[in-house]
Amino acid sequence: MSEQQNNTGNEGTAEKTADALQKKKRIQRLKTIIIWTVIVLMLLPTILCIILGIEVFKLKNQVEELISTYSSSYDDIGDGGKNNGDYAYASTDEEKEDDLNHPDDNSDGTDKPDGMSNNTDNGTDMPDDLNSDENPYSVDFIENLDLDHTNGIGDHEPGMDPTQDNQDGNISENPDSENPDGDSGPEGPSENGTGDGNPDGEETAGNGNGTENGQPYRDPNGKYYGKKVYLTFDDGPSDNTDKILDILSEYGVKATFFVVGYNDEASKERYKRIVSEGHVLGMHAFEHNYKKIYKSLEDFDKDFTKLWNLLYDTTGVTPKVYRFPGGSLMRKKDIDKYNNYLVQRGVTYYDWNVVNGDAEGVDYTDKQLIDNVLNGVLNRKTSIVLMHDGYGKAKTVKTLPAILDELISGGAELLPIDDNTPLIRQVKPKSSN
Repeated sequence: MSEQQNNTGNEGTAEKTADALQKKKRIQRLKTIIIWTVIVLMLLPTILCIILGIEVFKLKNQVEELISTYSSSYDDIGDGGKNNGDYAYASTDEEKEDDLNHPDDNSDGTDKPDGMSNNTDNGTDMPDDLNSDENPYSVDFIENLDLDHTNGIGDHEPGMDPTQDNQDGNISENPDSENPDGDSGPEGPSENGTGDGNPDGEETAGNGNGTENGQPYRDPNGKYYGKKVYLTFDDGPSDNTDKILDILSEYGVKATFFVVGYNDEASKERYKRIVSEGHVLGMHAFEHNYKKIYKSLEDFDKDFTKLWNLLYDTTGVTPKVYRFPGGSLMRKKDIDKYNNYLVQRGVTYYDWNVVNGDAEGVDYTDKQLIDNVLNGVLNRKTSIVLMHDGYGKAKTVKTLPAILDELISGGAELLPIDDNTPLIRQVKPKSSN
């Protein structure tokens, strides 16, 4: 009996010991959990701070790179300028169908093919994707950039720049010399669009300045004398293109049109008219959509080839000049890749150094649009002027005669872009064509 009691006592003691051990293990596990929880809670803020610090450092580098980008671009263009307008972006249109054969009413009384719309009430087309990851440059930042001040806000008039020329370094030794053929101005229109202008020497209708040897008279004492001006129009064709062509014909002036791709018959007739009247037909993009055309070089090639084929098949002319949608500043980081592609296609790209402001998202008055151009031209020897002939650009049409009157009467030489035109570019590639 005594032995049985002893066994029972031993079993009870063993059970108590086992329970104590289990309890001790549970307590130990709980302590471990608490300790790790405390450690994690203590380390988490530190980890988050480290991550935040890394992101801030990255952001700082991006900001410095962005400032360096604009500073270097501006240095390539000219020293000491204060012109926010020089970096104004060309307007863009909404995505459109390939076949645009059905016009509809536009807010300014013009007709445009289906699928096209203006993104702002004042008729200024701004890209929806300007603030996308693909494009780090916002319209507001570009338009207000003042590289002489660290705050980036310009306090100056659009269209002006005290520098003489915004141009690429790889040009002729004397890009501002007079026409090597001795011409005093652009050729006037002829039946085939490339002739010797008014053969009878009659006054050019509409400008009131008459002609000299079939060309617009240039006053040698005028304030624009000795200045070469290349008028360029982006984002057409539209019915505004027809109106602009009518005005240019009246003044005997040739210009350059950087067009987008429309397959409707009215647009094709406008492509043909640009060529037949002796103007330069340049390429802009088939679809003025940054996300699509700049997604990759392959996508750029598809858009380029589509527009090239359309223009060649329609006019029989091989396009030789190109303007990047948004300007070459949009391709700052990989401009060499895109420039090499254009060189292989036998095409040269041009930007601008004067703008009228019709695509800046600002509702300029007629006088301001005119002054933007005249002030910009006054401060340089060679000017490539950016204007737009797309839908919603009625003010550009309205103000063009006044601009032509002032430039012609002031002695400026108005020319279309050709092989002798200085390579005015926002971004200079390592090897320029």
